[in-house]
Amino acid sequence: MNKQHPVLWLGLLTVLAGIASAQPARKATPRPQANARLVIAFDTMSKPLRFGVSQLEKAFRQSGQAIRLEPLNSAAASAAMTIRVESAQTAPSVRAEGYQLAYQNNKLLITAVDPVGAMYGAMDVAEQIRMGKTWKTISPKTANPRLAVRALKVNLPWSPYRTGPAMDAHLDICRDLNYWQRLLDQMA
Repeated sequence: MNKQHPVLWLGLLTVLAGIASAQPARKATPRPQANARLVIAFDTMSKPLRFGVSQLEKAFRQSGQAIRLEPLNSAAASAAMTIRVESAQTAPSVRAEGYQLAYQNNKLLITAVDPVGAMYGAMDVAEQIRMGKTWKTISPKTANPRLAVRALKVNLPWSPYRTGPAMDAHLDICRDLNYWQRLLDQMA
């Protein structure tokens, strides 16, 4: 009997060593640093800018980049990306609803002469981010609209005073608020 105990302990130690070596070693996961976030400064009171920056935020989130949104006045100096609406005299190459993407002191500047142009600039950057570029590789450019008035005509196949199978087929779509939200977002 005394001889079986050392063999039992040796077998138990062998099994425990096998279990311990089979488990993966746990590595300490590095915490994201507060300064690793990309700071974007813009006029937070402008509705068109907030919409454009929301598209930009989604694009950065999909690419895995952490960002922080700041009001333009408080974070302009520390921001890696700044969205500004300036006077036409300050940005003479930019027309109404146009924008300019440029780098200055290693910072990306989106400049426009109106909030809608700044929104389009932010949406352009968001599109380039979704296509795989980083904010540091965005192509500098000036973009102006070709038409003075942007418009969209929606032909609804539904009318509340008419009846018939064509009207019944589109009733749910015309009353779907999510459809109209997507359409308005696409219009931007």
